[in-house]
Amino acid sequence: SEDRIERDRQEIERMQDEIEKLKTQPRPFQMTRCSQCGLGLEVPSIHFFCGHSYHSYCVPNVVEPLCPKCSPEAQAKQVVREQREAQAK
Repeated sequence: SEDRIERDRQEIERMQDEIEKLKTQPRPFQMTRCSQCGLGLEVPSIHFFCGHSYHSYCVPNVVEPLCPKCSPEAQAKQVVREQREAQAK
């Protein structure tokens, strides 16, 4: 539908703007507490571009560079995108 197409266009523009900012502007990491356990951060810490930070021992597997709090949302968006691409074929 036209509404869905427009929402997708707006989401793509927002993402492109965010990517450009990540490429060209510094981003401070100001978290003082672990996003998983809530305790004060200490070295070594893991910081993600989404703004979440963790103790290295609170992130179970860093093989995939995905934030544990954001990855379910990102995976859901990926599934929707793949479904829409399949429908468009």
